[in-house]
Amino acid sequence: MKLDDNQLKELNDSWNEWSSSKVGVALHLSLYKFLKFIILKNHIPFHFELPSTRLLAKSLSVSRSTVIKVYETLKNTQRDTEPW
Repeated sequence: MKLDDNQLKELNDSWNEWSSSKVGVALHLSLYKFLKFIILKNHIPFHFELPSTRLLAKSLSVSRSTVIKVYETLKNTQRDTEPW
């Protein structure tokens, strides 16, 4: 399932609040920590997909390359923590 418009707006609002408190932190690290936090705290339900890189970048007013880098980091983090 995908996030609807209201959920995407809530994500955007949360990001704006989060990022304003992270002055001096690299943008991709801040976004990575934000997404990891909301995933682990189930703010995005388990069965939902993250938005496409283009949609999330546009919604959060960040570059698509930043979102791509963050998604890759999330994927690598997941692979590194999967049990064998």
